[in-house]
Amino acid sequence: MLSLTFILAPFPMEPGYSSETKTFEAVERITPEQTRAKVLAGEAILVCSYSDNRCKNILLEGALLKSVFKQKLPSLAKNQEIIFYCA
Repeated sequence: MLSLTFILAPFPMEPGYSSETKTFEAVERITPEQTRAKVLAGEAILVCSYSDNRCKNILLEGALLKSVFKQKLPSLAKNQEIIFYCA
């Protein structure tokens, strides 16, 4: 089973987002420091959760664009930790 973690920060709602259909109460939260350590140690993959066009301006060191992540998804181990972020 893939392990998904999110870094959450205040952000404007993207088109199509509905607070009625998405809740963040059950999402594991992780600090930027913990994220960096996991990514640098090769323990997790960091993915920008926005569209590629928007993400190019806020892509963090070591992070993947969503399109690149989607291409790699079939080859990832089932226990691979994936950290999504939004800024």
